[in-house]
Amino acid sequence: MVEEYLNFSSNKGISRPVPYSFVTNKYDVAPDSGYINTVEPNISADDAMLSAISTLQLQLTAEISILNCCSGFHRLISAFLWEGTGSANQSTIHCLQEEEDPTLRICCGRLSKQDPCWANKSLELNISL
Repeated sequence: MVEEYLNFSSNKGISRPVPYSFVTNKYDVAPDSGYINTVEPNISADDAMLSAISTLQLQLTAEISILNCCSGFHRLISAFLWEGTGSANQSTIHCLQEEEDPTLRICCGRLSKQDPCWANKSLELNISL
């Protein structure tokens, strides 16, 4: 995902410039790992906590949140925004599992023919699992 972001933000493979920039957190940890030192070996516990709080702050100030809603963190952010704890007067929350376009829709479970989400997505995109 980082490589895709870098390619996208540097305009590789895109024929027109993008009229906005991305805000990223380079000290974010790998999903579900909690092990910041595996990503950045010289990061202190204070830096990791500041990183987590910064990420939370960025998520809660967004007017529109596009979430995967699979992770506990995104479900928590969704709950906070739903209850009005974000800084926007009204927050729009969009979970990618609910995306109508199958190329953008994500499935939470592991890739499996038995998972209805993956089965439907493969049929809609005409690909085999």
